[in-house]
Amino acid sequence: MPGLKVRDLHTYYGTSHILFDVSLEIEDRSTVCLLGRNGAGKTTTLKSIMGLATPRSGAILLDDLEIGGKSPVDIARLGVGYVPEERIIFPDLTVRENLEVGEKTAPSYVVERWSVDAIYGLFPMLEALDGRVGAYLSGGEQQMLSIGRTLMGNPSLLLLDEPVEGLAPAVVSALSTQINRLKKMGLTILFSEQNLAFSEAIADRVFIIESGRIKYEGTFADLNADAGLKHRYLAVG
Repeated sequence: MPGLKVRDLHTYYGTSHILFDVSLEIEDRSTVCLLGRNGAGKTTTLKSIMGLATPRSGAILLDDLEIGGKSPVDIARLGVGYVPEERIIFPDLTVRENLEVGEKTAPSYVVERWSVDAIYGLFPMLEALDGRVGAYLSGGEQQMLSIGRTLMGNPSLLLLDEPVEGLAPAVVSALSTQINRLKKMGLTILFSEQNLAFSEAIADRVFIIESGRIKYEGTFADLNADAGLKHRYLAVG
């Protein structure tokens, strides 16, 4: 299935212009990072793709199908899974019940069909917490559950909004391993992040966004070779 193409996107919140001419291209079965500081426009970009924010102009193509302007429900049905930064789970449901809520029939083109057992294979920690309600999970456990529940919808494209924000280093390391497993399974992934080391460990390519504009597109090798660029847009180096 072809990847995602975002072209010349302009998104507003009310009268506030947030995204300016944002263009991204994510090849099928690749993992791409949208890197930037707080308030740069990362979340708005993902919400625009998912239909949670409506672009005023531009195009969003999934499998050469225009999805810009469609509802989040319709976009999810087309194979897009979205994991928000807030790690929204059902606090009164158990881990297993949270996963079952996200289950839907896999499209014919999906090779890997997710089940509760398959999620537990990816996140063994969740299996040990099978009967625990969401309110009593740690931040890292909630993030794994949120990703697992989204995978239960059998997406072909996974959007992750700052997946390791506020998590302990050990959990960050575990999520890096698990997302790399998803890469090997052939899932196309676009994630936003501020954590440079985590992003470099899993992304094939990187886009840097600043003040709602794309400032860099390329590899981490080229980015690391330009200390001035990293300092200017990421305040590192």
